[in-house]
Amino acid sequence: MKKPASTDFIRHHQYAVVDRLNVFPEPWFKSAPMIPLVPGEFRNDAESLPALLPIDPGADWFPGLLEEFAVSEESGDPPPFLNLLVVPKDVKPDTLARHLTNRLIIYFQQGKGYLRYFDPKNFVHFNRFLRPAQIQALYGPVKEWSIYFDKRWITEPEPGVTENVPSFWSVRPGQYAVLDRLRVVNQALFFWREDLDRPWESLDEFRAYANLADEITIQELQALPPDARDEDIVDAVSDQFPKDFHFNRIQTQ
Repeated sequence: MKKPASTDFIRHHQYAVVDRLNVFPEPWFKSAPMIPLVPGEFRNDAESLPALLPIDPGADWFPGLLEEFAVSEESGDPPPFLNLLVVPKDVKPDTLARHLTNRLIIYFQQGKGYLRYFDPKNFVHFNRFLRPAQIQALYGPVKEWSIYFDKRWITEPEPGVTENVPSFWSVRPGQYAVLDRLRVVNQALFFWREDLDRPWESLDEFRAYANLADEITIQELQALPPDARDEDIVDAVSDQFPKDFHFNRIQTQ
């Protein structure tokens, strides 16, 4: 078996967050000790929610994982998971899983929603509009968060905020509006990335383009008449494909 270039990088981390909607059930996956991250609001969709995987190089399933990484590197396809975490040794798996589960639900003025923070297309935006203390609230005990983005691994360290870190995972109205625009912004970024015909030079370049796309989106939304958006169609699409959305409002009675 060819050793993947990312082997040492994987071993540097203690956990992976696995998007179970986007991973093939390879033999290693079936025997790996996944800890489901399932908020109470989604108990009926447990198998579709992400899971926390403790990285154990000594486990019998680990060589199979490395083999799948090697195949993905050769083919240029994404690896089997896109998030790797570094945490202190004294952090227990159940403690980390409970924290990450709680962060799947984000609160805002109008209610709450399911946020796929583990999707790199969402994660890379957070530094654009969240305060360092809010990002620290997302990280919790995580010291380094590595994501696979634009065909390479990028590591974002914790902000290191120790005071006034909110225990309640929430966003302000203006931040909620940014979240609500992310799908459109990401579509624009996809086309701009295709036109550039090269990877983003850095996250700074990516975020500069993202800010521009966000400004254009705001201008377009403001130019539309108030009744231009067909809410019935929007609600129907949301009901049909909720798990494909980066951010989905949870309907409350």
